Amino acid sequence: MPKRLDGKVKKEKLLRAACKVFSEKGFHGARISDICREAGANVASVNYYFGDKESLYVEVFRYAFKEHVGVSLDFPEGVTPREKLEEYIKTIIKNFSNMGEKSDFVRLYLMEIANPTGLLDKFWREIIEPKRRELLEVIRDFMGKKEIDRSVIFCEVSIISQCKVILTASNDKSQFLFDAQLSEELLNEFTEHVITFSLAGIDAVK
Repeated sequence: MPKRLDGKVKKEKLLRAACKVFSEKGFHGARISDICREAGANVASVNYYFGDKESLYVEVFRYAFKEHVGVSLDFPEGVTPREKLEEYIKTIIKNFSNMGEKSDFVRLYLMEIANPTGLLDKFWREIIEPKRRELLEVIRDFMGKKEIDRSVIFCEVSIISQCKVILTASNDKSQFLFDAQLSEELLNEFTEHVITFSLAGIDAVK
């Protein structure tokens, strides 16, 4: 039992270190030796727990997503579709913001978007797509549709596109985007705008 626990701790240290290094240097710029140095481990431990750099990269995405942004929303009975959609938008923007502990996943995501590796197709299908379906179902319900049609998909794409703006709103860029430094107050104000704008837009097309 102690050995198993020790192995679990070592593996998590490697994942945390890899998350940091990959988010700073990207997949191609990161070296296994950099990750091992950050984790205080040797190269053999990476081979033992993950096999190779490619497998480690995929596992880092799984780990970072689960740790920081992968929590599903559970709603009690009686919550309206409108209230669910509002909560989803709040959660998405909060998760997309690069403030606090979620920043590693945000940087990883941006690195992958800027320089696609082609390694994450399975990850997108297994992890991201189910989360997307949850939001699509909420929008479908709010629109009073029987099934997810193109209009529902267009509304989902519109909402996500607005929320994704916050991915690039680091402090140096937020001054250009919002004419103000990124802060909790600005994030809340932006969130309320996206909610109001999105709900009005969906009301207009449903």
